[in-house]
Amino acid sequence: MEANHEDSCKALPELLSSFVDTFVDFSVSGGLFLPASPTSPPLPPATRYPTPSRLIAIGDLHGDLEKSKQAFRLAGLIDAADRWSGGSSTVVQVGDMFDRGVDERKDSLLLGEAEAGSR
Repeated sequence: MEANHEDSCKALPELLSSFVDTFVDFSVSGGLFLPASPTSPPLPPATRYPTPSRLIAIGDLHGDLEKSKQAFRLAGLIDAADRWSGGSSTVVQVGDMFDRGVDERKDSLLLGEAEAGSR
């Protein structure tokens, strides 16, 4: 029995070497550690959109609801009752909106209502 044990121990480096070779071949060939190669690179996000029929840029609302409404009325985006009247106009709000004033939330709602009304 002792002879069999010695024979197995002598064969261990050979068995271990064979296992390591197989494991490395499998790993390097994409089996374990390498991520699957993508079939095609992901598309970048859109940076160009169709030209709107009318584009209005409004900046620096600063949470001032009355001034915001004045700007929307001046641009013909809302009527005297604050309902959307801008048709298919596109409004882009640039600059500060939430840094001053007491009506920041109402200003945000005005923009949300304008968006809903424009659909």
